[in-house]
Amino acid sequence: MIIDFKEIKCSKALTPSKIYGFDYTINPYIGCTHKCSYCYARFMNRFEPYKSWGNYVNIKKNIVQILGNEISKLKPGRVIFSSVTDAYQPIESKYKITRQCLEILNKYNFSVGLLTKSPLITRDIDILHKLNSRKGGLSIGMSIMCLSEEDKNNFEEGSPSIESRFGALKRLNNEGLEPFVFIAPFIPGVSEKNIELLLKRLKECGVKSIMIERLNLRSGNWKDIRIILEDKYLNLVSNYYKDYLCSDYYRNLKQDIRQLCDMYGIKTHIVGSNKFKEKIKNKKITDYLWLFFKSIINFFI
Repeated sequence: MIIDFKEIKCSKALTPSKIYGFDYTINPYIGCTHKCSYCYARFMNRFEPYKSWGNYVNIKKNIVQILGNEISKLKPGRVIFSSVTDAYQPIESKYKITRQCLEILNKYNFSVGLLTKSPLITRDIDILHKLNSRKGGLSIGMSIMCLSEEDKNNFEEGSPSIESRFGALKRLNNEGLEPFVFIAPFIPGVSEKNIELLLKRLKECGVKSIMIERLNLRSGNWKDIRIILEDKYLNLVSNYYKDYLCSDYYRNLKQDIRQLCDMYGIKTHIVGSNKFKEKIKNKKITDYLWLFFKSIINFFI
């Protein structure tokens, strides 16, 4: 896979967030080489209409300087990394833009929420500890779609292995940083395979809470997902909408997963459930990163 990397300049680093619970969002890169077929952020292709999603990354080369110039003028608040990219995708190991931005945000007492698929996040444990030393200063989420490496490769061609994510979770928990796991999207007919074993592995890694989001098909991603289903999961595709993308399927799924999580002592949050909506209404979720994932369904940037 040939990736088109391009250095660009940006005019702002932190942008006001429309995501409930966060004041700012920051995206060190445009595009992502994880090449997830289901990614809702593909709408960002409007800036690169002649390129294929997953095959390019625009690197905001000056964003660290811009952040340093603008941050002293802003009121400290909560910052989400990132709304439309993975801040720890492979190119970050070279440029270290996310790390430098975290250092600046910590210096000025900003709080941070991080979601990634990458074990590269463990590189920055020293900075994460500094952020976590303040109450509410840090939230970390590791995204895992399924247990099977084969299924992962079918839907996330360029993402890190599931095993490497387990390793990162274990290390983060050993450091006392307590990441949660975001099982998302939950792809019907795929993600539930070996779900009990997945939860068992998460428990062994020290995970105390998970969040599950149903498959979102409102971002123009169905074409790519259907191609994969027809190629790799032909037995599922013919009645996919009828059998899987329906209320009965998700209602039964929620019940089954909650029972398993109770058995393993893992807290469960399911996006879209009445209990989840009630927690938002009553503001019972102290970690606002949970609320971010409720918001991304509506494609806020």
